[in-house]
Order: sequence, then C-alpha cells, then structure tokens
Amino acid sequence: MKRFVCLTLTALALTATPTLAQSIYLGVGPTFPTSDYGDYANTGFMLAGGATFEIATNLDIYGEAFWGQNNHDEEVVGEDSKTNPLGFMAGLLYGFGGEDAAVDPYVFGGAGLMQHRYSSDTFGDDSESAFGFQAGAGMGFALGGLDAFAEGRYTHASYDAESEGADSAVTAFFSIMVGLSFDLGGDS
Repeated sequence: MKRFVCLTLTALALTATPTLAQSIYLGVGPTFPTSDYGDYANTGFMLAGGATFEIATNLDIYGEAFWGQNNHDEEVVGEDSKTNPLGFMAGLLYGFGGEDAAVDPYVFGGAGLMQHRYSSDTFGDDSESAFGFQAGAGMGFALGGLDAFAEGRYTHASYDAESEGADSAVTAFFSIMVGLSFDLGGDS
C-alpha cells in the first residue's frame, strides 16, 4: 500500500504542474457493489484524486488514482474480511457548460489498472490486478467560492477466478462522489 500511495503522489505531483494541468481534484463517496462482488461485499467508500488537462474546448483528458474499502457480509465469507479496490485510470471528460456557467454538467469515461485486495481472517489475504474501466456523469458548481462537483460513476474489472467452476471474478460497483476541484490555470 505504501508503494501505491508513493507512486500515486509522485505521478500526480509530476503531472499536475501549473504549466500543464488545468485542475486537480479530490473526491469521496459511497460505493455500492454489483455483479458477483455484490454477493459478498457491503456498501463501502472510495477516495479519488487526479488531474485534468484541457485538450480542446470542453474536452479534457484526466488521470486519476482511487482507493476504497468494502467490508464483507459475515454470513457469506466469515468475520473480519474486506476488499480494498484501488487503481489508476486515465480517460476523457466532456463538459457541456460554458466558461461562465453556474452549473457545468459533464460525462467521462476511462480505463486503466485496477487491483482487488482481499483480506480475511477466515480465508487469508489475496491480491489480483486487471484491466478496468469506468464511466460516469456529474456536474461542477461553485460552492462558497470553491469549485465543487457531484457525480455518479460505474467502475468494473474482471479477474481470473480461483474458484472451481468459475472462469472469472468481477469487482464492480456504482459510486456517488462529491469533492472539490482546484483550478491551476494551465494552458487554457
């Protein structure tokens, strides 16, 4: 985990320079597991941070790191078990509002590396990495002199299953995220 945090912070620091990045953002919110992940994982939370870079009017490219936690249903997988999904995503964000709009709706989609870290007193610990993707929509708005956002997103990754008779395992969840965006100026 320490290496993940260090790499994330280093990547964000190198890419989020005022001469390149338009903004950086930090967000937090609940996650709602779906698919076979929802069979044992409870509602959890996710933290995300990243940087956006304007490439055309209303079109940004973004880089993001996220970390979350979902405790598990004790009746299904035993006591004291949890999953920590974490990942790096990059993608495109398209904003529909103008520069002076009070509310700026947007859509985004991206792909990258996602890791499913499982820990359990009953079954031990395990970690798998795989290609993942995310898509969502949200809106940016002013909040007392700060730039805020609220969004919904879907995140998904498939892993090789280790259970007999299963070809793959899925870590998928919907999340609602709120956060702050900090304008760095950049090349706009």
